[in-house]
Amino acid sequence: MRIAYSIFFLIFMLFYGAIHATPTKIVIRVKAKDAKFIGTGIGGAAVIVRDNLSGLVLSRGVTSGGSGDTKRLMQTPVVRYQPQTDSATAKYIATVDIDEPTLVDIEVQAPLSRRGASIKGSTQLLIIPGKDILGDGIIIELPGLILDILSPYTHQSLTKESFSKGGFVFRVNLVMLCGCPIAKDGVWDANDFEVKAYLKKTGNGLAIMN
Repeated sequence: MRIAYSIFFLIFMLFYGAIHATPTKIVIRVKAKDAKFIGTGIGGAAVIVRDNLSGLVLSRGVTSGGSGDTKRLMQTPVVRYQPQTDSATAKYIATVDIDEPTLVDIEVQAPLSRRGASIKGSTQLLIIPGKDILGDGIIIELPGLILDILSPYTHQSLTKESFSKGGFVFRVNLVMLCGCPIAKDGVWDANDFEVKAYLKKTGNGLAIMN
């Protein structure tokens, strides 16, 4: 009898909690440091929302949308309460079902299409049932750049002779984490960046290239 009562009570509490849980929406965005938002064009950002106490995953998804307005984000002085985004700016809308104020961990990783450059970030937030967080929402900023090595190619043989003869070419392509281009006299001015390559073979330094 006690076992039956216990099972009934457990089912009742689960059912009661499901009925009284309130769907609450959270807009989550991921932004590259000193650049724009990470959206569909660069694969988006993975988002996971967890209950801090239990570790239960409440929501997961990927940001989608555009990288935002360049003039608004990069060329307009920041004014308090002025939105940084519009309806087309990349975001993920998490819907969490909670029946009491809940501390959540929000974890992101981006960009998904360039795993070699992807980086993680996180924040914590107390969510109140029924109190949606919309508009710009929660913005998590990630530092970093996307680097593609164009030359030398993978497993290309490099010798000291190739350096001495001046026949070695080292080329890279570097863009912001949101995929925005770095160019001479551009919004992200190449003149403001310093790039060096440290070349090693079996742990021994071969050269430092600017």
